[in-house]
Amino acid sequence: MKLIRIFFWHGWNLLKKNIYSVFFLDSFTPIPSNIYIIPSQRCNAKCIMCLNWREKTPLELSFETWQLVIDELAYVAPYSKINISGGEILLPGLLQDIAFYAARRLPYTGIVTNGFLLNKEMVKKVVAAGFSNVNISIDGNSEKIVNMIRGREYAYKTTLKAMELLAKEIKRTKSHMKVIIKPIMMGLNFHELPDLVRKVQKNGLHGVYFQPIEPIYNSKQTFEELKKSSLWIQKKDKFWASQIIDELIEMKKSGFPIINEVVNLEEIKDYFELSEGKNKIFLRRCKIDLSNLFLFHGGGISFCESFPSIGNIQKNTIKEALFSQKAKAQRKLIRRCRQINTCLSTCFIQKSPLQQMKLFLMLNK
Repeated sequence: MKLIRIFFWHGWNLLKKNIYSVFFLDSFTPIPSNIYIIPSQRCNAKCIMCLNWREKTPLELSFETWQLVIDELAYVAPYSKINISGGEILLPGLLQDIAFYAARRLPYTGIVTNGFLLNKEMVKKVVAAGFSNVNISIDGNSEKIVNMIRGREYAYKTTLKAMELLAKEIKRTKSHMKVIIKPIMMGLNFHELPDLVRKVQKNGLHGVYFQPIEPIYNSKQTFEELKKSSLWIQKKDKFWASQIIDELIEMKKSGFPIINEVVNLEEIKDYFELSEGKNKIFLRRCKIDLSNLFLFHGGGISFCESFPSIGNIQKNTIKEALFSQKAKAQRKLIRRCRQINTCLSTCFIQKSPLQQMKLFLMLNK
């Protein structure tokens, strides 16, 4: 019976998305199927592609504020996929409290973690909490590369141990929770990624989801400046990098647990300007507003970081923000956005209904 309700909810919401994307009718305003909660920038890593950890007094709202938001989501978006990240969401206190409360109230809640705090005790707690998935950030397959990227000398060994502990606890408890590895592909690590996929398969984890490097988070770095840095795949490595992504494509086709669709891996090649000849031009319109909603640490409610907030959780309910005239006007601006071909974060990737269904079934086996 529950499964019927879930499919009916998503089916009706998909119909509303298709109608609203053309006619912008208020009565068909859809509920985003992916909701990203980012309650803090606090972090225990010092990643070279992110400056969040430099925030000395990051802005954070109270647990009570987030509790009200989560309670509303349980009513407004009961079957949406909830993704909670930071910063590091398993830091003790406020962030843990938010994550575990969401897991109790919303059945499809997942978290993103660097794994540094996933010792035996925490692994048991996380698995028992009933998260639908735990996404672990590890950006390579060697101690040298991972420690350099994460800015901690213990990063590789600690995260690897966390992956092993999760796999064992899931097997022991027969949990349905999925462990997904999320590497950021960049000039420093692209050559290690096929071996990382093999390690994930060997350890019995559930998938690898690649996203390409973006301008450094919480910085003023431009896309052109990124291309000149060591984080980008440089000209001398382009042929090698192209071969690596082709290898990942073949691994995907042969059954390795790569979550990215082949078309997305091809898009990553174009993103890094690795394709032969002229880059592809994607004649499409952004529809991130139909699928995604971000709730930021300062309370901002947004469809996309590139656009202003449509509300604030301290002043507005989620439903008020989604159905506001401000949201409707912003949706129309999003359709005309010209940055779509450089938006390849996993949260921005536009998935077909079939791809969404495959991902949903993978998370619910």
